Amino acid sequence: MSEQVHSAPPGGWPIEPVNADRWADNMLKNWKVATYHKGIELQKRNISLPDIDNCAPGEFVNTPRSLQACLYLGIDPQEIENKGRDYFVERGLRLELQEMKFQYYEKERKEKIIKLTEERNRIIKEHDTASIISIESNIVTQHGAEGKKGAATTAQLKADQKAEAAHRRQEQDREKKKKFEAIRAQMQADAERVLAMQKKKHAEQRAEKIRKDKEFAARMREMELQRLRDEEELERKARKMAEERYKEEMALEVANAIKLKKAKKAARLKEQERAQKQAEFQKQLEQMQEDIIKEAMKKMKELQARDAVRKRLQAQKKKEMAEINAMVRAEAERRQADALATWLGFLQKRKDDYAAKCEALRIRRKEKMILWRKMQKEKKEAEAKKLQERHQILLNSIAIREKRAMGIKKKSNDKERALRRFLRQRDLMRWHHNVEQNLQAGAQYWRCQGTARKQALHRRQLLDEIELETRNIRALLDGRLQVQKDRQLREAKSMWALAR
Repeated sequence: MSEQVHSAPPGGWPIEPVNADRWADNMLKNWKVATYHKGIELQKRNISLPDIDNCAPGEFVNTPRSLQACLYLGIDPQEIENKGRDYFVERGLRLELQEMKFQYYEKERKEKIIKLTEERNRIIKEHDTASIISIESNIVTQHGAEGKKGAATTAQLKADQKAEAAHRRQEQDREKKKKFEAIRAQMQADAERVLAMQKKKHAEQRAEKIRKDKEFAARMREMELQRLRDEEELERKARKMAEERYKEEMALEVANAIKLKKAKKAARLKEQERAQKQAEFQKQLEQMQEDIIKEAMKKMKELQARDAVRKRLQAQKKKEMAEINAMVRAEAERRQADALATWLGFLQKRKDDYAAKCEALRIRRKEKMILWRKMQKEKKEAEAKKLQERHQILLNSIAIREKRAMGIKKKSNDKERALRRFLRQRDLMRWHHNVEQNLQAGAQYWRCQGTARKQALHRRQLLDEIELETRNIRALLDGRLQVQKDRQLREAKSMWALAR
C-alpha cells in the first residue's frame, strides 16, 4: 500500500497530500510488490475492486490489476475507501448536511470505482490477448522445431515474444500518451482561457478600484481644500475681530482713564466742599444744641406748673367720681336684681320652648331616619344591581379581551414560527450551498491531483523508456567496441603470424 495519504473528506478538511512524483514511485513499488506476491499464500487479505464495497473502513485494494488501474488513472486507493456515515459525523453540523457529505462522497467513490473497473477490465483483456498470442506462438514454435532442427532456440523464441509484447505495450503507451497529450492540451487551453478571464476580471476590478480611489482622493482633496479655505476665512475674521476688540478696549481704557481722572478731581473738590460744609454744620449744630437746651429748660418749668394744676384737678375729680360711683353702684345692684329675675323667667320659657322643639325635632328626625334608611336600602339595591351589571360587563369585556389577546398571541406565535422556519430554511440553504461549494472544490482538487499523478506516471514512463534506450545504445556501443577490439586483435595476430 502506498504511503498513508488521508484524502480530504468532502467539505475540504485540511490534509497534506503526497507529491505526485513520489506518489507515482510508491504506487509503482506497491504494484511490483503485489505482482511479485501474486499467487503466494499470505496472511494479508487480497482485496480487488469488486470486493471494495464489502470491505471495512481502513481496508484498501491491494491486487495487481486493481493497483495498476489506480496507477493509470491517478486515483489513490484511499479515495475509494468504504467509509461509513460515522466518518462524516462532525460536532455542530446538522444531520442533513452530514448525510449530504456522505452521499456526495459515495457518488464520487462510485464514479471512481466504475472508471477503475473499466480500466481493470481493459488491462485484463489485454493480458488475456497477450497470453493467447504467446500460447499460439509456443505451439507454432514447437511444430517448427520438430520440422527444422537447429532453426532457433527456445530462448530466442521467448526473446521474440517479449519483444513483441514490449512492442505492443509501447504501441499502447503511445496511444495513451497521445490521448493524455490531447487531454492535457485541452485542459491547458481551458486553464489558459479561465486564467485569461480571471486576469481580465481582475484588471477590470483593479481599474474600477483605481478609479474609485482617485474619485475618493479627489473628494478628500476638495474637502481638505475647502476646510483650509474655511479655516483661513475664520482665522482672518478672528484676526479682524481681535483688532477691532483691541481698538475698542484701548479706546475704552483711554475713556476710563479720563473719567477716572475727572472723577478723582470731582471727588477731591467734593471732599473739600464736604469738609467745609461739615465745619459749618458743626457750628450750626452747636448753636442749635444751645438753643434746644434753653428751650428745654423753659418747657420743663412750664410742665412742672401744669403738673401741679393737673394733680389738684385730679384729686377733686376723684372725690366727685367716688360719690357718683356709690350712687351708680346702688342703682346697678337694683337693676341687676330686676334683670336677673327677668332673665330667669326668660330662661325657663326658653327651656320649655327648647324641650318642645327638641321633641318635634326628634319626631322629624325619626321620620327622616326611617325615610333615609328606606332610600339607602333602595340605593344599595340599585348600586348592587349596577355593580352586578358592571361586573358582568367587565367579565364580558375581559373575556373578549382575552379572546382577542389569544388571537393576537396565536397570530404572533404563528408569525414567529414562520419566521423561525424561514430563518432555519435560509440558514440551511446557506449551509447547504457552502457545503456544496466545499464538496465541489474538494472534488476539483482531487481531479487536479489525479491529473498531476497521471502526468507524474507519464514522466516516469518516459524516463524509463529513455533509460532503457540508453542501456540498449550503451550495450550496442559496447558490442561494437568489443567487435572492433576483436578485429584489431585478429589483425594483430595475423600480422604477427605473417611477420614470423
